[in-house]
Amino acid sequence: MKVKMSAGPQQQSQRVYPIQGEIPTKQTTSTINVADVVSKVDLVTLAWEYGLDLLPQNNGDYICLCPFHNDSETPSMRFYVQTNTFHCFGCQAGASVFEFVMRMDNIEFPAALHKLAERVGYTGTYSIRDLNIQSTDDSFIIVREKIEIEIHRKAKQTLTYLRDIGTPLSILYQNFEILWEWYDRTQYLFDKKIFNGTSSVVLKGKLYRFHEEFLKKLVETENICLKA
Repeated sequence: MKVKMSAGPQQQSQRVYPIQGEIPTKQTTSTINVADVVSKVDLVTLAWEYGLDLLPQNNGDYICLCPFHNDSETPSMRFYVQTNTFHCFGCQAGASVFEFVMRMDNIEFPAALHKLAERVGYTGTYSIRDLNIQSTDDSFIIVREKIEIEIHRKAKQTLTYLRDIGTPLSILYQNFEILWEWYDRTQYLFDKKIFNGTSSVVLKGKLYRFHEEFLKKLVETENICLKA
């Protein structure tokens, strides 16, 4: 399950890297608040601490070689400062600070959550029952994973076709980046609904509509690239 939360555009735009400030106040609650953890962990600073060579972009974002696949020439991973998320246009890795730590340390979500919670001041030992995440039916999780796999397969198929017929890479990256930004924002909204306990039946219906909308946007992206 992907977790996407944001500290808000206004707060993000004021960041100066590397982040410096007071040590977070120790939390005294018996549960880990996921949204609170995300709002206090800066992904760009975290990536620097893992040793990634980040290159600043004109819009405030950062790019680097992806550490999750053989990315030795053109940087394909982008860190979005405003949403505190990342996405690789090569291997399609991307989501929140949690998935980043899960992949970098080869650990599962609970371990990544505990690690980041300690980073922002939580103390104590917590079991998975203590995490304030509403449970969801496996059927919704399975549907979501299948749709994500299908979305990435079709997007890669379209991208490969456009590249093979000679569409300039700059055009491809520009338009597919817009597509994936929309995708990430929509996934973020799904995760907010999960945290808020929205019914899995309702979410599944929204998921199918999201799949249809993505396919429409993929066709639009293809047409734009063909006309460029």
